[in-house]
Amino acid sequence: MKKIIKRSNIDINLACYFTMVLLGLYLAGYQNAVDSITKEYSISSAIMGAIIALHFIGSITSPVVFGEISDRKGTKIVTLTAFVFLIIGLLAVSLIKNIYILALGIFLIGCGFSVIEGTLSTVLSNNNPGHTVKVINMSQMFFCIGAVLSPIFTLFIMKRFGSWKYVFIILTFLFFFMAVIFFRFDLDKSRNKQTKNIECENKIHSFVLLKQKSFILLCLAMFIYVGVEEGIAFWMTTFFGHTYNSTLWGSYALSAYWAGMVLGRFFAALLPEKGITFLKIGTILTCFSILLVLLTENKVLGFVSFALVGLGFSVTWPMIVSITSEKFHNFRGTAIGIMMSLGALGGTVLPFLIGIFDNFGKIRIAFWAMPFLAIIILISILHTEK
Repeated sequence: MKKIIKRSNIDINLACYFTMVLLGLYLAGYQNAVDSITKEYSISSAIMGAIIALHFIGSITSPVVFGEISDRKGTKIVTLTAFVFLIIGLLAVSLIKNIYILALGIFLIGCGFSVIEGTLSTVLSNNNPGHTVKVINMSQMFFCIGAVLSPIFTLFIMKRFGSWKYVFIILTFLFFFMAVIFFRFDLDKSRNKQTKNIECENKIHSFVLLKQKSFILLCLAMFIYVGVEEGIAFWMTTFFGHTYNSTLWGSYALSAYWAGMVLGRFFAALLPEKGITFLKIGTILTCFSILLVLLTENKVLGFVSFALVGLGFSVTWPMIVSITSEKFHNFRGTAIGIMMSLGALGGTVLPFLIGIFDNFGKIRIAFWAMPFLAIIILISILHTEK
């Protein structure tokens, strides 16, 4: 059997961070390419919407299963399998022009995407005991950096090569390169003995976790958080179009929103011991900023306010994952896997509900719910910390 080359913890951390950049590049790049894909396949927006949903369906279904496997068999086999799913999906979408293959490819990408994001959070937690808050914040900061850079990257590739497919092809090579890197790591060297002993238990880890009230509250927080985050991101441009008659300023505000996420997660990583304090202040800032948007009709103020929403909301996802990782370290892979699934479900349901409100010209009413949902998230997290 080929000997595995063991790398330092720093090497593994860097590989995880760079992979998170690639995930951010893909997600925002896919969103940018939706219009081009719709035109190339000559399909309706409704059909394209269904295909978009397949990414989230894959993200909902796969993490729970693979999270359980990672606890029992180790994170390496799960990480490599997820890379295979993602790479096959990217190749199918970019090389075969068939609407059914496109749908299947997007589904496979969604399966691999969410498992990689969740499993790398587990790897970082296992690899950096005592520094979970810091490394999770760093990983999400790099994800946001990828999302911020993606529009420039995508537009450059499409302009240079004339097709959105080259974005997927380039990402295929980059993800394949990272899969090779992870193949050479010993990702399970830091798993504690207690976790290894649990591998032989017959109980399904998911059932054990779902019996615990604190875990249910964290799941609720993750469901609402991703729903609100994606709801704001997907509908911000539309909101600006209705409120300020300027979708262009909506695009500017969306970039500022993600930039605020990057900034907030950077500072949270520098001061991990202040995580709960940042969470409380961030929730207040988020609520105040959204209310400011809803009570005023100035697009510049709206731009600034949504940047502050991103800043205030930035630490929430990392805190949920960090608390889950530390609180349920015996079932870390399963717990984070369930979190990824619940987050993907929230990212599907809440933006859909906002769309229904927008269909009746009531998108502002939907946005009025955001501060209340943010407070529910905070209360849920704080209650688990008691």
